Amino acid sequence: MALGILVWTLCQSPLLSAGEVEFIGKPSGDQAAVLLGRRHHPPLGKFILFCQVNAAGRMERCLFQADGRMTEYEAGALKLAGYFQVAPISKSGEVVAGRWITIPIRLTDVGEEIEPATDPDQPSSSSSSSSGFVAP
Repeated sequence: MALGILVWTLCQSPLLSAGEVEFIGKPSGDQAAVLLGRRHHPPLGKFILFCQVNAAGRMERCLFQADGRMTEYEAGALKLAGYFQVAPISKSGEVVAGRWITIPIRLTDVGEEIEPATDPDQPSSSSSSSSGFVAP
């Protein structure tokens, strides 16, 4: 049912990528480590959150997509979504409230120097966290 809602919504307005918006709030690496249960056994991999942006710029109605080995982190990832907040206007000047956004998350070795990504396979210019949590 949720997938059907997402598909219908995407037909109504194009999906925003994380690179099209300004993040004014996001979880710290430590918050992500706690929510994802990564304190002692950090998993490596990536997942994507698909969320609808509310009027306050917060994420809601989120869906989780990952490969098989990452699916055990779904509950923590959905809680993590609540820490993200975006500016009310996209970088191109569009209102973001009510739009759906993709937020790629990459989990890396703790302490590994890797830059956050707006696309899970492409680096961007944001800074990384010592906890191994990488987000836009």
